[in-house]
Amino acid sequence: MAKTKTAVSVDELVKSALLKAAEVGEAKLTGKDGLFSSAKGANADAIAECQNAEKPLLAVVRKEGKSEFVGLTPAGFERIANELAEERVGAVAKSVAQRVPLASRANFIQETIGRTPPAATELLPLLEEAIAAEKAEQEARIAAATKRKAAEETSRKALERAIQLLDTRRQARVEALRRELEAEGESTEEVVLPLRIEPTLHKTPVAPTTTEENDFRRDVAKQLAASWRATWEMNKPEVREFLESAMWNINGLKLIGEVGERIAFSGKLHESIPGVFNNDTVRIVRPGWVLDEDAGEFVVLKAVIEK
Repeated sequence: MAKTKTAVSVDELVKSALLKAAEVGEAKLTGKDGLFSSAKGANADAIAECQNAEKPLLAVVRKEGKSEFVGLTPAGFERIANELAEERVGAVAKSVAQRVPLASRANFIQETIGRTPPAATELLPLLEEAIAAEKAEQEARIAAATKRKAAEETSRKALERAIQLLDTRRQARVEALRRELEAEGESTEEVVLPLRIEPTLHKTPVAPTTTEENDFRRDVAKQLAASWRATWEMNKPEVREFLESAMWNINGLKLIGEVGERIAFSGKLHESIPGVFNNDTVRIVRPGWVLDEDAGEFVVLKAVIEK
């Protein structure tokens, strides 16, 4: 009488595949010499678990024709780490760490060494590389922040100078008109000449087509918005109109709300105030600015609100 073949559970199939991947580093997902003999039946369920989108245990590292070669992810390594001999942990973790993005590599190595201290010998070079990359990234962010701050300060000083020049120009125009009227024998007691901002000829703005162009558009929008905000703080509506004439020429840049408008509070679009939560009704005190982008709205300057 033929023996009945015992069915292998999905968990056993997953565990076996992960251990084999740990042993060889990279392996075909299915087929002859693969982690799974086929993609049918229980194997299909096991493959689905290994390639779960939220927490994959195996990741594709390369393709050859129709064959996919996969390797352990940090989650897959965690799943079978306790099954590995202590002297093997370092080598397997090193193979996994080399495929982990630099941003999270140091954390993965730290967790591995914390659980299996002897693995430190194998993982030390990768840890040094990851920490050096982290430091370089931090320094780059600091340099970018410093540059951004300097640009904002330059913009602020330029705005103050522009306000000063426009006020001087206005005073000169008023004085010239007064003298002209006096020369003609007219009274000058009621002469008031408001500052007139010449309208800008708006051309159809061109949308950015590259990442660099998009980043540049964001930087310009931020600097103009910072200057625009300063005109509110200094109560300079004439200069604000002048700035807006330039801002409307930036493709996708638009105002958030109107002064006095009552609207549902959004933490993304509005500056927070105590006691106000999302969807609470608030009133716009000072509008903000957003950029329309393919991925959604990029907030340039949050609107100021009150209850």
